[in-house]
Amino acid sequence: MFFRGAPNPRDLPLCIAIPHVERPQNYLLKTVRSLVNSDPLDGTQIAVCDFSARPSANMTEVAREFAPFIDAGQLTLARCSGGQPPLDGLVRNFGDDEARVRWRSKQAFDAAYLMQQYSGLAPYYVHLEDDMVASHGCLSAVRRIIQAAPPNWFSIKLSPLGACAIAFQSAGLEQLAAYLRLMYYEMPVDWLIDEHIDFKKRTGHPSLVKKGLFEHIGVSSSLAGQRR
Repeated sequence: MFFRGAPNPRDLPLCIAIPHVERPQNYLLKTVRSLVNSDPLDGTQIAVCDFSARPSANMTEVAREFAPFIDAGQLTLARCSGGQPPLDGLVRNFGDDEARVRWRSKQAFDAAYLMQQYSGLAPYYVHLEDDMVASHGCLSAVRRIIQAAPPNWFSIKLSPLGACAIAFQSAGLEQLAAYLRLMYYEMPVDWLIDEHIDFKKRTGHPSLVKKGLFEHIGVSSSLAGQRR
């Protein structure tokens, strides 16, 4: 599965996991560049998982530019299948057409796979979309926010945009991943995550929101023909 680098088995406090699907614009390159320029990566593992139908040329560019980080075990680039859930004949909620239902359903299933695959790398896990740019000093700020959070927190949104950048305690990801696999076709992945966050709030596990750490730069969606 891994085509460049492999997860460093040492006890890393923070894993940033990025699901990727190839697009004409290489937003992923800007995302990874912003992370490595934000702070020293000591104590941080960045894992990028390519869920494209064919190997992504975007990933090849990232591998070329950041080879030293791959060699150091700080950046992992992987080709992932995520499994193939049933995508035909799904319920078309919210008036979505069949292509959009297939696209968002696979997004949810891929997110669940990513959480299962990489949550064991560190006690804290950041789910980051591949078109988000980190602010300067972002990684240090994330660690300070985590350290100041109540011990029973479930999630910390690092951007106001859905689930584009959100931190979790890795111990809670198995349950979230199971929920995403069960409900993957019902609604978009960020809505599913919000539903689970609301459930955790009701059981005494708060969710925090912190703004200004990541900026969304994506204009072209990974759904063909859609722009944001």
